[in-house]
Amino acid sequence: MPDQTTSDDSLDARLAETSGGFPRIEDLPAGPLSVEAADDEPALAETDRAEVAAFRDNLESNRESGRGLERAISNADDRDEVSRQLQMQRRGMSSRPPGPGIPEAVGWMLAVIGIHLIGMLVAVFAVMTLQIVDMTTAGASPSPARLKAAIMALPDTFALELMTIEMLVFLVAAVVATRLRLGPRTAYLMGIRSIEMNHVLLICAVSIPISLMCGGLHQLTLGVWNEFFAHLPGMGFFENLNVNESIKPLGETAPIGLLFLVVAVAPAIGEEVIFRGIIGRGLVARHGILAGVIMTSVLFAAVHIHPAHVVSLLPLAFFIHLVYLATRSILAPMLLHLLNNSLAVVLLKVTATAPALAEASEPDMPAYVMLISAGIVGLVGWTLWKSRVEYRTEDGVLWSPGYPSVEIPPASTGASLSMTDCSDGLQRGSMWLAGAYSLVFVVSLVLMLTGHISA
Repeated sequence: MPDQTTSDDSLDARLAETSGGFPRIEDLPAGPLSVEAADDEPALAETDRAEVAAFRDNLESNRESGRGLERAISNADDRDEVSRQLQMQRRGMSSRPPGPGIPEAVGWMLAVIGIHLIGMLVAVFAVMTLQIVDMTTAGASPSPARLKAAIMALPDTFALELMTIEMLVFLVAAVVATRLRLGPRTAYLMGIRSIEMNHVLLICAVSIPISLMCGGLHQLTLGVWNEFFAHLPGMGFFENLNVNESIKPLGETAPIGLLFLVVAVAPAIGEEVIFRGIIGRGLVARHGILAGVIMTSVLFAAVHIHPAHVVSLLPLAFFIHLVYLATRSILAPMLLHLLNNSLAVVLLKVTATAPALAEASEPDMPAYVMLISAGIVGLVGWTLWKSRVEYRTEDGVLWSPGYPSVEIPPASTGASLSMTDCSDGLQRGSMWLAGAYSLVFVVSLVLMLTGHISA
């Protein structure tokens, strides 16, 4: 079912129609507000009297909140202030944290795995259909023996075609499922909006350091896995699901443009709308930022199946969600995800075309490189959070739907975009440090390719 949220527009229309009927504050009965006092206000229409009664009922049920609003109304100068207070209270009464909760979130994670399996079945069916057509056209009957041989050869002969169809199915399913789950306000609820330029630069600058950090962590976890767990019974199942290994043969044969679309673009869009746009939105709203981000990141990493890959992806998952919350734009995590996977594509093609790097696609990374990378990632993350995007009303009040969220406020709230106070020195320093570090990596890679330094 589409996620239902508070309708501010209909509320504002009601207020506009009835604002002339609100009494001036000096005409309200003295003393604490009560439901019975509503009957002493003949100037209000019957429907407005019911809303005032509901408002006062809510004040009695929540004493602390009630006393605060009562004082605000008592200090008001005119009926406009009374209208504003009623509007704020009714919004608070009707707003609720959206889903999904934990059970549904786990269901979405399993659905992602299921969609990939369905996509692979669709890909196998499509490729085999073409194979049968080719056999028939060539005059060879598609006997069971030939079909079995063709199926066994699919992973090696048509790996790129299978992956392309699978990712296309996943991308379409993810976009459609997101639209069905969030409803007509999907763009507002997920925060589909442009990214501030300083945030774009910070994301681009940190993409290489965070990739290096996660790459080094992958080496460590893979070494532990191979040493202590890979030889155990049944663990060979995971080796067949290691994405990093399965795409390596594509580096030699696949066009880089198509590889970029399949490995970088499709996952960046499909996985982000599901994990950050749907799962993360509900878990953060219901359980708070810290718990919500942790749970979302664990589910995101778990989809990648191989234990070493799962562990090494956790820091990237945490940081991607931080980027989402700081920028309040779903395009920001998509950008970081895209850059991270694009670097993997570039390294895949480079190592496939450079024999000197054939065994150095993941060279032994010194501990200091990981530590420096982690330090830069931490600094950029802190800078992003210090310069995070907020929405404030005309009177400077921080706008919120009543729970942690990145959603864009309705126009009727009058809230506008603002950024928290962050020094230019911190932003420039983080950007230049991460950029210089990334430049050193690129130069080192070029020198290895040209033979000036050894791999």
